[in-house]
Amino acid sequence: MFNLFSFENYYNQNVTRYYQTVGELGNYYDLVDKIDFTNWLEYFTEGLSIELGKIKERIEKISIDASLKQRLGGTPLLLTERQIKIIEYIQKTGFLQNQAFKSLFPMVSEDTVLNELKVLLKAGIVRKSGKTKGAKYIMSSK
Repeated sequence: MFNLFSFENYYNQNVTRYYQTVGELGNYYDLVDKIDFTNWLEYFTEGLSIELGKIKERIEKISIDASLKQRLGGTPLLLTERQIKIIEYIQKTGFLQNQAFKSLFPMVSEDTVLNELKVLLKAGIVRKSGKTKGAKYIMSSK
C-alpha cells in the first residue's frame, strides 16, 4: 500500500512547510482550546488531494496497460510517453484529429506526432478513419 499511497511522500517534499503548518508544540489537550486548526486542515487536505490524484493517474495508466496487453494478446509492447498520451487522449475523448496535435503536444511537430501514430497503427492499437487532415484516429476494436 505504501507504494500506492503515502502522505510522507507529499509532506517530506517540504519539511519546513510541514512544521510551520503543524504549529504549536505540546500536549494536545492543553492546547486544543487555544489553537485554530484551519491552516493545518487546509494543508492536510491539499496533501490528501494531491496524493489521491497520483493514485488516480496510476490506476488509469494500469487500466490502459492491461487493456492494451489484452488487446495485443499478452504481447509486450514498449510505448513512448507520447504514444501513451495519445492513447489516453483517444480513450478520454473517443478520437484524435490533426487539429488537436498542437494542444496535445505544443512543442512537437505534426510529423513527429504522425510518426508516433504510425507505430500505434502498425501495432493495431489505433486505427485511422478518413483521409489526410480530416482523419480521425480511434482505438482499434481488435
